[in-house]
Amino acid sequence: MCYNTHMKHFVTAAALVAALLLVGCAPTDKIPVPSEECAEHVELGHGTPKKGVSVSRYADGSDMGAANLNNLGISWYYNWGANLPTDKVDAEYVPMIWGAGSVNEGTLSRIREGVKNGTYTHLLTFNEPDVYSPGISSGVSVETALALWPQLEALNVPLSSPAPTNYGTGWLDEFMEGAIARGYRVDFIALHCYQNFADPDAVDELKEELTDVYSKYGLPIWITEFGAIDIWAWGGGKNPACTEEAALLYTQKVTDMLENLGFVERYAWFIDNTGSPTETRPAEAEFTYLFQNDDILSAVGEVYAAVPSRVPLRLNERDVAMGQVEQDYDFAFTACGGRGKYAFSLEGTLPKGLLLGKSGQLCGRPTESGVFPIRILARDEDGQKIFWDYRLIIGE
Repeated sequence: MCYNTHMKHFVTAAALVAALLLVGCAPTDKIPVPSEECAEHVELGHGTPKKGVSVSRYADGSDMGAANLNNLGISWYYNWGANLPTDKVDAEYVPMIWGAGSVNEGTLSRIREGVKNGTYTHLLTFNEPDVYSPGISSGVSVETALALWPQLEALNVPLSSPAPTNYGTGWLDEFMEGAIARGYRVDFIALHCYQNFADPDAVDELKEELTDVYSKYGLPIWITEFGAIDIWAWGGGKNPACTEEAALLYTQKVTDMLENLGFVERYAWFIDNTGSPTETRPAEAEFTYLFQNDDILSAVGEVYAAVPSRVPLRLNERDVAMGQVEQDYDFAFTACGGRGKYAFSLEGTLPKGLLLGKSGQLCGRPTESGVFPIRILARDEDGQKIFWDYRLIIGE
C-alpha cells in the first residue's frame, strides 16, 4: 500500500514536470549564480561574519586590550561611543549615537568623516532609550528619537533602530510605527536579549522572538547585547541553577542558533564590568565574562572564541513578479552570503501549474487566478536558513 502511494505521488509529479516542459519551462536544480545584488550586499558591509562583542574595557587603544579582543576571533565590536579607540583590533569598529545628547555637531562630524573615509559602515543608535540610568541607559522618549532621526539619516550610513532593554517593553514597536508613518529610514533592528540562561527552553524562546520581530519588520537583526547573566539577581534574588555548566551549554546553544538564522546579521556578547586584579566582579555576571582577571580566556570565553562565525545569508528578492492564467511564468529567487550551494524550498500553496525548483526558479503556466501567500526559504551548505513572505498574484 505504501509503495503504491509513493508511486502515485511520483507519477503525478512526473506528469506535472512533463506538462511544464511542453510549455517551455521546468524548474532547474542547478547551482544558482550570485547576482550583482550579492556584490552590492557585500560592499554594504552585510558580508561581515556575525560574531562580535560589546566592550569598553578592552577597547582602550592598548596593545594588551587589542590582543585580548583578537583572541576571541570576532569580526566586529563597539564600545557605546563614536570614537575609533584603536587601529590594533583585527575587527570592524561600529560607532554608536548613545543618547539624545550625542546628537551634536562634534559627534556627527566625526561619524560623517568616518563614513566618508570608509572606516564606519554602520551606525548604532540610542542605547536602552526605554529606561534612564546615568551612564547605562539613555532614557530617550520615542518623540525625541523621532525628532532627532533626520539628522542621523543625513549621515548616509545604514542605521540601526534604537535598542531597548528588551523587546517586550513596547518602546521599539512604538518607535517603528512612528518611523514608518514618517517615511524614515531604519536599516536594521538592534535588540538586547538577556535571558534566564539556565532555562532549557531559553534558546528556543529567543529564536521564536527573533523570528517574530523579523516577520513583523522584514529587517536584518543585530543583537547588540546578550550574555550569561543571572537575571534573577536584578530582582534581588539568585538562581541556583545558574552554574558554569549551564552557562557553557547556553553559550554553545545560543551561538549555534544565531549562526543558523540568516536574518540575524550580527551579534555581540556583553563582556563589560569585567573586573581587574583589584576589582570585585558582580556575582550575577560571573559567567558572562570572557576573560579571567589575569586576562586569560575564561571557560565561557573559550567556547565563544571557538564559535566559527559565518557571513549572514540573505534572500535578494523582496517582491515577486505577477503572472497571468494560461501564460508562461518564469521567476528566479536568488540569495547572497552564507557558504556554498543554496537550496530553496516553499511553505504555502502555489497556483496549479507552477513549481519551485531547488535552485529558486519558479516557473510553469498557472491555471488558476488569485492571491497566493507563500514563504520562500533558502538554505546554505552549512545549514544557515533565511525566509521571506510573498504575495504571488495571478491575474485572470
